[in-house]
Amino acid sequence: APLLGAAGTLALILGRRALALRLWEKRLAKAGPNEKACLLYRRCVQLNKLSGGLLPEDAVALANRAGFSQHELTPEELDYLRQLLTRQGQRLALVSFWKNLYAKFILAIV
Repeated sequence: APLLGAAGTLALILGRRALALRLWEKRLAKAGPNEKACLLYRRCVQLNKLSGGLLPEDAVALANRAGFSQHELTPEELDYLRQLLTRQGQRLALVSFWKNLYAKFILAIV
């Protein structure tokens, strides 16, 4: 019975992670360029809090422009934020195994 409970808990955690990531990707796909930038930046901030360090000023400026300007960000600017998010995830994996697990399975942000 305890083994069945542990297997059920693991299934719930993995299922929750898959659902959360799918919903985030769906929201990202439907968003306009500026909203995408804000979503990507928010995720970068979450990862940065776990791994420490500073976010590049370029990323902060892009997020501010996306949030407070009527001009749409370019695909290149969005790619920059996507690459930053990927690097943040890689840095977190190197910094701490436990924080990486927390980000993956509890927060479902990586």
